[in-house]
Amino acid sequence: MISEKHFRLGAIVLAAALIAGAAGVMAQSPEAAGHALLWQAAGTRSNPAAPQTLVWAIPGQEPLGSVDLPQAGTRALPCGPGAVSPDGSSAILFVGAETGGLYRVSLDGPGDPVRWGDAQVLACNGRGRAAFSPDGGRWAYLQYQLGETAGPFADGVLRVLNAADGSEAARFENAVAFKLLDNGLYYAQFFTNAQGLADEVVLTWWDGAQQREVLALNPAANCNWRSVALDVHASSGAVLLSLGEQCAGGSQWRLFRLGADNALTEHAYLPSGGGYLPWAYINQVYFLPGGQQAIAVYPQGRAGNVGNLVLVDLPSNTVTLITQEVTVDAFPDGNAGHLLFSPAGDALAYVSTTANGAETLHRLTLDGRLEPVDIPAGSGGDVISTYFFRPNGDLLYVAGGANGADNSLFRLPAGADQPERVGRGKFLRNNGLAGPDTALVMEQVPPDDSHRDPAANLVAFDLRAGTRTVVVEGRSAGAFAYPLAWFQPPAEE
Repeated sequence: MISEKHFRLGAIVLAAALIAGAAGVMAQSPEAAGHALLWQAAGTRSNPAAPQTLVWAIPGQEPLGSVDLPQAGTRALPCGPGAVSPDGSSAILFVGAETGGLYRVSLDGPGDPVRWGDAQVLACNGRGRAAFSPDGGRWAYLQYQLGETAGPFADGVLRVLNAADGSEAARFENAVAFKLLDNGLYYAQFFTNAQGLADEVVLTWWDGAQQREVLALNPAANCNWRSVALDVHASSGAVLLSLGEQCAGGSQWRLFRLGADNALTEHAYLPSGGGYLPWAYINQVYFLPGGQQAIAVYPQGRAGNVGNLVLVDLPSNTVTLITQEVTVDAFPDGNAGHLLFSPAGDALAYVSTTANGAETLHRLTLDGRLEPVDIPAGSGGDVISTYFFRPNGDLLYVAGGANGADNSLFRLPAGADQPERVGRGKFLRNNGLAGPDTALVMEQVPPDDSHRDPAANLVAFDLRAGTRTVVVEGRSAGAFAYPLAWFQPPAEE
């Protein structure tokens, strides 16, 4: 255990490291460059310990400040892909282990975290289980109970909070999916029979004051519902419902569209290769911008968190395979494989894996095309261990070895089909953050004659100059720093 005195000395070392690198990482002013929010903890990334701190850091300069976290955890992470408020000023963080607290944290400068509730980390895995409304006025999440992943499906209490102060605006029981809009929300509930199996799914609209049941669907004979995902088209108001059905002969994937005129159309009823498991985010559906097509993921069958990615043409009721064996988020780890949308929402990044372990990174332009850019991880045993977008749409990723082995950080420019190497290292899994001109990744420092355990440095790459700087030196600080979110000041009008 690292003492409080040692850890506070580590904070001084962090400040010194940031100041020492000032000339090498950022040539812009702090106001233009923005800054990162970091989770700094004693111990190692695989075994974090108290004390734990949030640090607001400009790479290459003195930290803006830090605050102690109200509780310690084995993980601190943004609660889902929609964790950052639409205006970019704050984020909802999960801090804990499999269960923990949800905190609203300022991104534009140091401030004490405000606890908004309790959660199981399942709520923060995958997209759609926690999200802000588009205007940032509300935030909602599914509050699961312990043991939810052991049953036939996962349901919870849907809590809708006012973003101004975290007060509860509404709560709904037995919720399995929702879509939060500016003027209300759609949510789906499962209702069960005497055997505890879902024999009805109900879609309800809440306008901020009143609830109205919109649709109720029963499964086919000798079947029960296991999973639901939903999306709403921003312009037309149409709703997509993607339903997983468990039957005596296997699983089925069913896709319904509810039009603004309340006309219901079933667009897909296909066998799925595997089951709908409550611990894997294996059922996903998203409208493409025009509203005439959608992309969806349903089980492929080789593993519980492996699915097929398909394009659905709604007018023609056709389903076309884009990529098979796509990996998705899984409880409790999350981020092991996920669908990642670009900041502009015009591209999708994801990873597929074969039965012999070969991994490929894909970037799909969301304009109805069926041909993604495919980038193999490398030779046998190599993996895609981290991938994240730059604000301009460039895709950054780490390919090569994992768990302390040699690998490289690459950049795939937006619109390009050939990557560029940014730098070599021993970069760790499931981390990475980019501002306009800076990329932050964690790099393992192997054990040596003087140190029994590995450490982790936080490294900053200047994506314009091609230089790299150690922002937090793990050995000196006696801690690691995990990148959580980037704050970019609004452009001056």
